[in-house]
Amino acid sequence: MAAEGNKFPFSAVGTDVHGADYPENFVAVKRCRVDRSKTGTRGAAIAKPLNEITFFDVYQSVDCIAENTLFHFHENPNPNCPVGKNIHQVLDDKLRRIQAAMEQELKSITLDDMNSDLKKCLKEKS
Repeated sequence: MAAEGNKFPFSAVGTDVHGADYPENFVAVKRCRVDRSKTGTRGAAIAKPLNEITFFDVYQSVDCIAENTLFHFHENPNPNCPVGKNIHQVLDDKLRRIQAAMEQELKSITLDDMNSDLKKCLKEKS
């Protein structure tokens, strides 16, 4: 259900995002199903309340990781190297646990949290 009046709280002004990057970013936001903009109209609005959109939703929508794995390294280790031949056995499980912990934390932070923090910062500076 659309949250009427939920406008994107942030814009290219002050975010140091090049305008050419916005179409790609909005496509990612659409994949997240939080945007309800229409072709041929100006602007965009958020389709869900900000407190229902987590950083994890955004993280998933922008395809920032390949193959659902955040950490990619030493894809073809030398089997004759004592470190290389064991690197994945030593690190892979630990890195999966680190990724899972990060993703859990992303699920606990909403855009509403960020918006509230921004409003506090702006109020303090005025």
